[in-house]
Amino acid sequence: MRFLAPEKAEKSTDDPSFRFPENALMAVYGGMIMKTKLTRIVALVLIIVSVLSLSVPAFAQTNIPKNSTAYVSQSEARVRAKPDKNSTLVKTLKKNATVKILTTTSTYHGWYKVSFTVSGTSYTGYIREDYLKKSSQQQEPTLTNWEKEYGTTTYRMGNSSSYIQTIKQDLRYWAMNTYYNNTYPQKTVYEAMGCFRTMNTGSKYFDDATRLSVRYFQEKKKLDIDGVVGNQTKKALYNATH
Repeated sequence: MRFLAPEKAEKSTDDPSFRFPENALMAVYGGMIMKTKLTRIVALVLIIVSVLSLSVPAFAQTNIPKNSTAYVSQSEARVRAKPDKNSTLVKTLKKNATVKILTTTSTYHGWYKVSFTVSGTSYTGYIREDYLKKSSQQQEPTLTNWEKEYGTTTYRMGNSSSYIQTIKQDLRYWAMNTYYNNTYPQKTVYEAMGCFRTMNTGSKYFDDATRLSVRYFQEKKKLDIDGVVGNQTKKALYNATH
């Protein structure tokens, strides 16, 4: 007669003497460490992406076609020798200055290659696309009262314009209604200064008499005395006669 050995009862996990195998514990612990490292890596990647998105300028997609005309939409735009903000400065263009588009932004990633002319000299360079707009989108610039009256050009001896004729007429009007000095209060600048009398107000030509009249006006108004009619002289003359 054979006797069977009693089977060993499995220990319950509730039994205090029960222990997980060491390799199982190490697997659980290792998994926790890997999960923590992965979380940290993901967080670091997100931080790097955020920093890069702040440091890289966002360019507006203006999509101005090649060989078309565009204008400067900001207060000014710096033209660079290369499509890089740290490149050599070619020229600074003021608002509403026009340029011709030579190459679209798809070639230089946010920069237009342009050509333009300033004072008869031609230039070529690069402008960031968010500084330009299509010429069809251009708005008429707001002119000051003296720009409406005398134009936007700077005038000097040898020039000819209908605006120059208006300037000469206003200079004479000012001279005839401005007293010479305290010693001769009855005497006007017109009577005292020959240049105002010889200045032909019916002519559009900027002659030497006009230049001398402008210089005298600039002296009395404490402006730069150069005999050239720029914005400051136009403004002072307009305010003195209107």
